[in-house]
Amino acid sequence: MSKQVSVKPFIYRGNPATLGQRFEEWLEMLDMAVKVDAVKPKNMMAYLLLNIGDELMAVIRAKRNGLDESYEDSRKLLTDHLKPQVVKFTEVMVFGGPSE
Repeated sequence: MSKQVSVKPFIYRGNPATLGQRFEEWLEMLDMAVKVDAVKPKNMMAYLLLNIGDELMAVIRAKRNGLDESYEDSRKLLTDHLKPQVVKFTEVMVFGGPSE
């Protein structure tokens, strides 16, 4: 019997500007755990759900009508949700206004 690798749940709190980067780093850890634990493709969604923690589980529940979506779709949903949103107006103001 092999020992399962433990992945700490993703911490949603903190600086909103770093959420996307922190989630990408967390996904790298999850990918390594998947390899070590030899998770079968049919079990990938369950493995993700068991490791994401309560905060991201709530995000999936709020954005979906259930937890029966595919692993890749759920991974993309979370990545898109945590990616910082760029506001053109703010970018123009921060970088000195529109170029002429």
